[in-house]
Amino acid sequence: MLSRLIGGATLIDAPPTNKLTAFIYVISGPVSNALIIFTAVSLWPHTALKAILAAIILIEVIVVIENLIPRSTVYEGVAVPSDGKRLLQIFFGRLS
Repeated sequence: MLSRLIGGATLIDAPPTNKLTAFIYVISGPVSNALIIFTAVSLWPHTALKAILAAIILIEVIVVIENLIPRSTVYEGVAVPSDGKRLLQIFFGRLS
Protein backbone atom coordinates (compact mmCIF):
# COMPACT_ATOMS: atom_id res chain seq x y z
CA MET A 1 0.00 0.00 0.00
CA LEU A 2 1.01 3.58 -0.55
CA SER A 3 1.11 4.34 3.18
CA ARG A 4 3.80 1.72 3.65
CA LEU A 5 5.94 3.36 0.99
CA ILE A 6 5.70 7.01 2.00
CA GLY A 7 3.99 7.21 5.35
CA GLY A 8 3.32 5.41 8.54
CA ALA A 9 1.16 5.04 11.57
CA THR A 10 1.46 6.81 14.87
CA LEU A 11 1.12 4.31 17.65
CA ILE A 12 0.29 5.59 21.12
CA ASP A 13 0.44 3.71 24.43
CA ALA A 14 -2.96 4.75 25.76
CA PRO A 15 -5.56 5.68 23.13
CA PRO A 16 -7.64 8.70 24.12
CA THR A 17 -11.09 8.10 25.55
CA ASN A 18 -12.22 11.71 25.09
CA LYS A 19 -13.65 12.48 21.62
CA LEU A 20 -12.00 15.91 21.43
CA THR A 21 -8.56 14.53 22.29
CA ALA A 22 -9.02 11.67 19.82
CA PHE A 23 -10.10 14.15 17.13
CA ILE A 24 -7.00 16.31 17.74
CA TYR A 25 -4.71 13.24 17.54
CA VAL A 26 -6.28 12.07 14.30
CA ILE A 27 -6.66 15.40 12.52
CA SER A 28 -3.09 16.52 13.27
CA GLY A 29 -1.70 14.34 10.46
CA PRO A 30 -3.89 15.72 7.65
CA VAL A 31 -3.50 19.27 9.04
CA SER A 32 0.30 18.87 8.95
CA ASN A 33 0.09 17.70 5.34
CA ALA A 34 -2.16 20.67 4.50
CA LEU A 35 0.34 23.08 6.06
CA ILE A 36 3.13 21.61 3.93
CA ILE A 37 0.94 22.04 0.82
CA PHE A 38 0.11 25.63 1.82
CA THR A 39 3.80 26.44 2.39
CA ALA A 40 4.83 24.94 -0.96
CA VAL A 41 2.08 26.85 -2.78
CA SER A 42 3.10 30.06 -0.99
CA LEU A 43 6.72 29.61 -2.05
CA TRP A 44 5.76 28.85 -5.67
CA PRO A 45 6.04 32.41 -7.08
CA HIS A 46 9.29 33.11 -5.22
CA THR A 47 11.51 30.25 -6.35
CA ALA A 48 13.03 28.67 -9.41
CA LEU A 49 12.61 25.22 -7.88
CA LYS A 50 9.09 24.77 -9.18
CA ALA A 51 9.62 21.12 -10.14
CA ILE A 52 10.57 20.24 -6.58
CA LEU A 53 7.62 22.17 -5.16
CA ALA A 54 5.28 20.49 -7.66
CA ALA A 55 6.52 17.08 -6.52
CA ILE A 56 6.05 18.01 -2.85
CA ILE A 57 2.54 19.31 -3.50
CA LEU A 58 1.57 16.22 -5.51
CA ILE A 59 2.91 13.79 -2.91
CA GLU A 60 1.26 15.62 -0.02
CA VAL A 61 -2.11 15.75 -1.81
CA ILE A 62 -1.88 12.01 -2.48
CA VAL A 63 -0.99 11.34 1.17
CA VAL A 64 -3.92 13.44 2.46
CA ILE A 65 -6.40 11.72 0.15
CA GLU A 66 -5.03 8.26 0.88
CA ASN A 67 -5.08 8.83 4.66
CA LEU A 68 -8.67 10.11 4.64
CA ILE A 69 -10.03 7.03 2.86
CA PRO A 70 -11.73 5.02 5.63
CA ARG A 71 -9.99 1.62 5.78
CA SER A 72 -7.67 -0.44 7.97
CA THR A 73 -4.19 -1.75 7.25
CA VAL A 74 -2.29 -4.41 9.15
CA TYR A 75 0.86 -3.25 10.94
CA GLU A 76 2.87 -5.94 12.74
CA GLY A 77 -0.20 -8.13 12.94
CA VAL A 78 -2.50 -5.41 14.30
CA ALA A 79 -5.27 -3.73 12.27
CA VAL A 80 -4.63 0.02 12.28
CA PRO A 81 -7.42 2.29 11.02
CA SER A 82 -6.65 5.14 8.65
CA ASP A 83 -7.31 8.73 9.70
CA GLY A 84 -10.53 8.66 7.70
CA LYS A 85 -11.78 5.56 9.48
CA ARG A 86 -10.81 6.97 12.89
CA LEU A 87 -12.68 10.20 12.14
CA LEU A 88 -15.80 8.21 11.26
CA GLN A 89 -15.41 6.21 14.46
CA ILE A 90 -15.09 9.42 16.50
CA PHE A 91 -18.07 11.11 14.86
CA PHE A 92 -20.32 8.06 15.07
CA GLY A 93 -19.52 7.16 18.66
CA ARG A 94 -16.95 4.38 18.62
CA LEU A 95 -13.50 5.39 19.91
CA SER A 96 -11.73 2.03 20.12
